[in-house]
Amino acid sequence: MNFYIYSFLFVLSLNGVIAATNSSKGALSRYQVWVVSALPSGTDPLFLHCWSSDDDLGTHFLPPGPHGFHWHFRENISQSTKFKCEFVWINKNIAFYVFDKHLSGKCKGRGGICYWLVMETAFYFANYINPFPKDLELMYSW
Repeated sequence: MNFYIYSFLFVLSLNGVIAATNSSKGALSRYQVWVVSALPSGTDPLFLHCWSSDDDLGTHFLPPGPHGFHWHFRENISQSTKFKCEFVWINKNIAFYVFDKHLSGKCKGRGGICYWLVMETAFYFANYINPFPKDLELMYSW
């Protein structure tokens, strides 16, 4: 009897490992979120605070430049992973989800890239790092 229980549990755990390593999209997929400031040089840095229900990524001050702030994660099994960020620059303030189930389909490439470029008037999205201007999608205005 114990042999059957252990065999059943082993098969269940093996299925989870196969799903986690085989899937390029869907539950347990890997993603990267990049936030890069393209705000004017000589102005205040961009204040950024990002979090999910499980992780607080802390506060960051981003000067303009290509490096920005980024993190990677695996989406949870129920595909309900959400990361929200608050952005503050001079007298502007906005908060929105930089990753959720609706954006996950847009995040492409190896590692599921979600790239956010913050500009003086708006927030742009692309699915690869250092995108060409034609590939930036306007998502939010300040």
